[in-house]
Amino acid sequence: MLSLVAVCPTPPILERMSDPLPSDLPSLRTLERYLVAQLAEVHAELELAEDAAYPRWWVQWQRTPPGAPWRGVLHRAGCWMPGTPDLRVADVRAVVAEHAGRIE
Repeated sequence: MLSLVAVCPTPPILERMSDPLPSDLPSLRTLERYLVAQLAEVHAELELAEDAAYPRWWVQWQRTPPGAPWRGVLHRAGCWMPGTPDLRVADVRAVVAEHAGRIE
C-alpha cells in the first residue's frame, strides 16, 4: 500500500468538510497530494473487494495422450467459450502456481 506519510508528511488539518480550504498554494498542493493518495488507496481496496466478490475465471482442461500431463486454458468471464466462471482471484493464483507450465 502507498504510505501517506511519504507523500505528504504534514497534511493540512481540516476538521470538518465545511471548513474553508487553505488559501496559499503550497498548502493546497499538499492537500491535493494527500487526497490523491487517499483516493488511490480507496480505488485499490475497491478493486480487491470487487475481484473477491464473484468468480470471474475458469480453467478448461484439455485431453492429452495417455501418460502426458493435462493442459489447461484459463478463460475469463465474458469469453465466448462455453464454461461457467468458478474461480476467484486467489483460486486462479493457486491454480497457476500449481500448474504453471500447463496453463495457457
